[in-house]
Amino acid sequence: MISSPFFAPMLPVVLFLTIWLLCWLPFERLVKGGKVQTKRVSAWFARRRIVKWILGHSGSPGKYGPVLLLMVLGAVAAVAAGFLFVMLAEQVERSTSWVSRADLAVHTWFGNERRPGLTTLFSTATRGSGTNAGPA
Repeated sequence: MISSPFFAPMLPVVLFLTIWLLCWLPFERLVKGGKVQTKRVSAWFARRRIVKWILGHSGSPGKYGPVLLLMVLGAVAAVAAGFLFVMLAEQVERSTSWVSRADLAVHTWFGNERRPGLTTLFSTATRGSGTNAGPA
């Protein structure tokens, strides 16, 4: 392991740049694909008879239909994400679950790789966020 005094402060920067580079192109393609798919779904909805009927009979509030649809879909996604988070949290409590084993493996690895510089970095970040935790 490199034992330079500049290594600990540079580690978050290097990690950030590495993750950013690994994610940039796939996410850029995902956004472009999402835009294309959104146009296709929108065109599909526009061709449906029920959508034409709703928009034709809704009067002036009809222009808010797409916003209402997005709000409903967002609410469903939020409830689903909350449900999945609760299921994941329940898995962490069980010592036989894969989530608990993965958590223990990462915790053990961090415990073995712990360096004083990282402890100082994380303690400073914790105090900077307004929470009083960690060694002074």
